[in-house]
Amino acid sequence: MFLLINTLRARAFGQQPGSIVEANIRNLYFEILFAATLGAIITYNALFVVRLGASTALVGILSAAPALVVALTSIPSARYLERKIHRKAWMINSLLFMRLGYLVVVALPLFVPLNVAAVLLVLWLIILNVPNAF
Repeated sequence: MFLLINTLRARAFGQQPGSIVEANIRNLYFEILFAATLGAIITYNALFVVRLGASTALVGILSAAPALVVALTSIPSARYLERKIHRKAWMINSLLFMRLGYLVVVALPLFVPLNVAAVLLVLWLIILNVPNAF
């Protein structure tokens, strides 16, 4: 608990972390912030697609396809990553791709007609789940 309080105090005053443990705690806080924000955004994917004019079948695909994509890509991606030396880079890049991919979600309805945007958005959201397996 003492370490946590000292780490929070150091961050409040802009100091660099003094140890690897403090740096890891800081990185964990940032990861929790980004994961919670993305989790909140994902909650509204179906509502966003419905507002774009998606059918009930398309909403059903949006609900089921991400789990199916992760189930189908988990084992092949694990076998692929077993052969890699720098697994951390793969993990960080996959998180970055997924998070930056939501910028496309925001911009897509601005550049594509709404009737096409719903279908493209569902396809893009399914593609964004491929990095979850890494």
